[in-house]
Amino acid sequence: MMTSSVGSGVLTIKAAISDGHVRAAEIVSTRPYSMARLFIGRRADEAPVLAGRLFSLCGYSHSTASSLAIAAARGKPIKDKSFAVGVLAERLGDMFRSLVMGWPDVGLGGFVLARDAGLIRDALSACRELVGGTASQNGAIGRVISGAESLGLGKNDNVLQQALSALPDESGFLSIPPDVLTEDDDESVCDGLSFHGEAFSQTPHLVGRCPETGAYAQHFPQLDHSGSALVDRMCARFMFLEAGLRHLSDPESSTLWSSGILRPGQGFGAVESPRGRLYHWAKVDSDGIVVDYGIVSPTEWNFHPAGPFVATLLGSKVGAADKAQSMIAWLAALFDPCVAFRVVLAEGGHA
Repeated sequence: MMTSSVGSGVLTIKAAISDGHVRAAEIVSTRPYSMARLFIGRRADEAPVLAGRLFSLCGYSHSTASSLAIAAARGKPIKDKSFAVGVLAERLGDMFRSLVMGWPDVGLGGFVLARDAGLIRDALSACRELVGGTASQNGAIGRVISGAESLGLGKNDNVLQQALSALPDESGFLSIPPDVLTEDDDESVCDGLSFHGEAFSQTPHLVGRCPETGAYAQHFPQLDHSGSALVDRMCARFMFLEAGLRHLSDPESSTLWSSGILRPGQGFGAVESPRGRLYHWAKVDSDGIVVDYGIVSPTEWNFHPAGPFVATLLGSKVGAADKAQSMIAWLAALFDPCVAFRVVLAEGGHA
């Protein structure tokens, strides 16, 4: 099974099933990890523009993280919150889009559009306009809120209830408390980028940790944990949407990024993008030229070969054949990778 193609590369999830349980799991990625090289040798002020163009998904978050990293590397960290509306609008737009696309159950997207397709499409347009700075903020924010209200959030008859009913009937996945990636980790992460480059971008790690980032990590304390792990993760996605709407009405209340000077000539930017904490690190020389650069995206934490997705999957009861395929696909969709994925099953103890 594969999601809609939303970026470069594919994640292949290989799972070995025995007696209905996942006995081994492997993630093979064809994601490109050399894109950071494209920043090297360019003028520092070109980096944020390039970041926004290279990444079709979460482009504003990448551009913002780049702006923060470059400013810090030049010794002038950005302190204001001028990026807040754009970051929030990108997160909300991605959430609206993901409600319609990318689910293993294709009927869920149709149900979302059936609520009021016009309002939802207009909310998506408003989010894009807010990201691009091409609309009156008050008017566009009102359109985003109208789209969200059409989903019936907070009411008995709402999209969340439909989404929960679409989930497989399962109890095999456990809701593991997340090891949340936070601002306190920023310097350690960017140290890893500065010393290990692309190898760290591909498989980032913090000693003794299994970090997760994104909606579930942020909202785990608010979940009631009365249902399955899939239920918890779906509920967290809607909490993420509702939190974004609250902050959009009051952008100054949000804490969406941080930045800092790692050492002279080196700076980083970390942004809470639609899928979690996104990092850019830059090294700039005295002539204002980028001499080294690094990026770590949320997907690399959540789908790390020894990360939280694999930890949730291993040992879980998923059944066999089509049922196992569906269960694993739902779990992957709710971990929300930024690229397409497919699930490959094998019988026996080795993925």
